Amino acid sequence: MNGHIVFQMAIPAARVPGAISAAAELGRCLGLAVEEPVPLRSTNNAVAWLRPADVVAKISTAHNSRLRKELLVAQQLCALGAPIACPAPELPCIVHAHGDLEMTFWRYYAQPPGAELSAWEVALALRRLHAALARLSPDLKGSLPSYMRDLSDVRSLLADYEALPAMSQVDRQLLANTYDRLKSRLDGLVSADRLIAIHGEPHSYNVVIVEGEPAFVDFESVCMGPLEWDLACLDDQAIPLFGQVVQPELLWLCGSMASVKAATLCAADIDRDDMREHAEWHLAQIRERVAPGLQ
Repeated sequence: MNGHIVFQMAIPAARVPGAISAAAELGRCLGLAVEEPVPLRSTNNAVAWLRPADVVAKISTAHNSRLRKELLVAQQLCALGAPIACPAPELPCIVHAHGDLEMTFWRYYAQPPGAELSAWEVALALRRLHAALARLSPDLKGSLPSYMRDLSDVRSLLADYEALPAMSQVDRQLLANTYDRLKSRLDGLVSADRLIAIHGEPHSYNVVIVEGEPAFVDFESVCMGPLEWDLACLDDQAIPLFGQVVQPELLWLCGSMASVKAATLCAADIDRDDMREHAEWHLAQIRERVAPGLQ
């Protein structure tokens, strides 16, 4: 369950079936043979396989969409040969509008039953992804947000006593205090020269298997941040692959802040999928590992 979750108001759960139906309808209008869309894991967006076409639809509300930036990043990464799932080649590579919804279409890859990727395979793929991100055009790279963008939104949620009704005041205060202490230490360690283009959310839910190799999905989270922010999503045994450039203290701080972020955002969307389980897991990490480590 280790990993980050991007802050962005999700499509309400009640609207997800309609959003997926709208994507299937648009897919048919664009020439796809869509019989029965299959909902995939949805958090900030509704995501569905437009079965039997090898296409995945990603749907967001237009007023809250990051799909345009994501598509620009993915197009350049595909051209650079990065290990990613690319936009669907059989459809126009644009953000499609449908009422108050926006959607993009991506290549679908059936996942081999029972297949698992080793921590080293994922880490090697992440190294390749970072190398490609470093080669993004200067204009696009210059437009990427800071990794702190979503963290500031997390702090705002923790300060809003009506935003997290499922969370106790004790847990809210624990998260707020931990956030403030972590941010103070991060600000002291993350200098401008440590900021690079990173995925932002390279956790296991954003890794798929393509031709037996790991490939990344979901580029709304691409941002400028320290290498350690991405590495906090990896298994500890893979960290040595990145050499002495990794700062252990900064890695611990990033992983700890990721748990604060995940606990907060999962609690804000507690009724969706397995968010309650994730919120409780990360809260336990903060109580047992993070807060004592800040003493």
